[in-house]
Amino acid sequence: MEHHNFWKDILAAAPYGIIVTDSAWNILFSNPIAEEWILSQENRDGVLPQRLVPAAQARTSTVTHGDRVFTVTSTPITRDGEHVRVLFFLDNTTEVRSAKELLLCRRAIDSVTDLGLMALDMDGRVVLYNKPSAEHDGTDQNQVLGSLSSDWFSHHTSSTAEEVLRTGQPVIDQQIVYISKTGKENVCFGSTYPILENGQMLGVFSVIRFNDSVKQLLVHMIELQKELLDRKNTPFNGAKFQFTDIVAEDPEMLSTIATAKRAVFTPSPVLIYGETGTGKELFAQSIHNASVERDKPFVAINCAAIPASLLESTLFGTVKGAFTDAQNTQGLFEQAGEGTLFLDEINSMPLDLQAKLLRVLQEKTIRRIGAQKEITIHCRVISSCNKPPQECVMQKTLRDDLYYRLAVICIEIPPLRERRADIIPLANDFLRKYAPIYGASSIQMTKQFQDALLMHKWPGNVRELQHVIESSLVMLEPGEALGVQHLQPHLRRFYLKEKEAPQPLTADASGNLKERLAAMERTAILTELKRCNWNITETARKIGYTRSNLQYRMRKLSIWEENPHYPGF
Repeated sequence: MEHHNFWKDILAAAPYGIIVTDSAWNILFSNPIAEEWILSQENRDGVLPQRLVPAAQARTSTVTHGDRVFTVTSTPITRDGEHVRVLFFLDNTTEVRSAKELLLCRRAIDSVTDLGLMALDMDGRVVLYNKPSAEHDGTDQNQVLGSLSSDWFSHHTSSTAEEVLRTGQPVIDQQIVYISKTGKENVCFGSTYPILENGQMLGVFSVIRFNDSVKQLLVHMIELQKELLDRKNTPFNGAKFQFTDIVAEDPEMLSTIATAKRAVFTPSPVLIYGETGTGKELFAQSIHNASVERDKPFVAINCAAIPASLLESTLFGTVKGAFTDAQNTQGLFEQAGEGTLFLDEINSMPLDLQAKLLRVLQEKTIRRIGAQKEITIHCRVISSCNKPPQECVMQKTLRDDLYYRLAVICIEIPPLRERRADIIPLANDFLRKYAPIYGASSIQMTKQFQDALLMHKWPGNVRELQHVIESSLVMLEPGEALGVQHLQPHLRRFYLKEKEAPQPLTADASGNLKERLAAMERTAILTELKRCNWNITETARKIGYTRSNLQYRMRKLSIWEENPHYPGF
């Protein structure tokens, strides 16, 4: 084999294009790849195309040929006193396109001005961080990129990114409170998702809604509510329920309704306590619609659903310039006018804001954020707790002085498990409501279906019952009666298990349903009290009552008289 042909064969097999020229740019050699990539579309006269001459004169350059991008390296060589140039063509098309796509992606996410976007790899290193995030965090975008997230941010709440990295499960719409390395605190809502490829997690991606966005939505909501209440020739006042909408046959519930009706005739504050799903707003609206101010607005807000940093401006309003983007906006106290303001889950309100609310209730005036003057308010305040108020006071989630101010009239709504006589009437009411939706004039329940409803403990109370009825109707065939087979699986399993279990000793089966239920409840409470040596707290925990509810039922069912430690209670 000739030495010259040997090296020529090696250059021909190289994975990149090679062209050798003399000093006059005549092509002395080109390998097949160069001919395919560079010279295939040229007029082959043995001379380097003129457009490649600048690249040949430079040491390193980039040229575009068709839809390809090449990095060209030019190396001068002297052979037998003759000067030649060797040009190497490396195809960088894929890398250049990827770089352009990455740049386009970064420009795109930087253009999203109302959301913060961040991505972390599996080591917690920041690989994507848009400009709005950096502006809200008070950080340098380029410094954060490539560093560990934990080096820049500390969380008051749990880090959603760390949770998703640990579990691989997305976290949706969670409040996030964190402090950046620069000392700026941010309160926002966000979701974090795993980044997956072929089932393998590569990292996590977070989308953050800053409070500015949430605030704009709240302002818009308030303006829409104001527009709705200002419309003329409409009877709607923001409250649709009345006392006639409350379904009740249980004596305790009827007594609660009677207390609420007495609250109609006084402007004093009302505090409603009831577990989640018992119908606290139903009572609040009924009180408003039965009062002399029924034509005035009823405005409601859930204190647990609004970020603490926005709740104050939502309640009291703002003036233009009070803070960035602040406008002249009425708060809910002003929106309520001479009507009713319902503060749901007041025990979720921050304690410092509770102190301001106490002053508002005492002085009957508010001051918008950033304002200099006081505004007199005339609305009535109805509030609610989803936990016993005394327990909230002891746990420091409700100020005691505010509790005394709010609880001039206190209404306690019993949970559904303590008013079992209402379960079937409530179920029938929901059936009457939903029957037209399913094209039926009426829908019946089998005895087994009713027994299953009566056996369930109803931790979600009336709201849970409503959802169970609606869910059962979805499974119903035309003309069928509701049976156990239409219940959700967990309720069906519980019913079948209870039905097959040996029945405990119960009270005498004589009397109507209410009397039999009361007798069975009395026997169950008394049995557990004796087992616990009349320890009220322990007994309440075991049978699933709150301590206050157990004490109430003990008085109602005359159980205290049987306690040897408290004669004559």
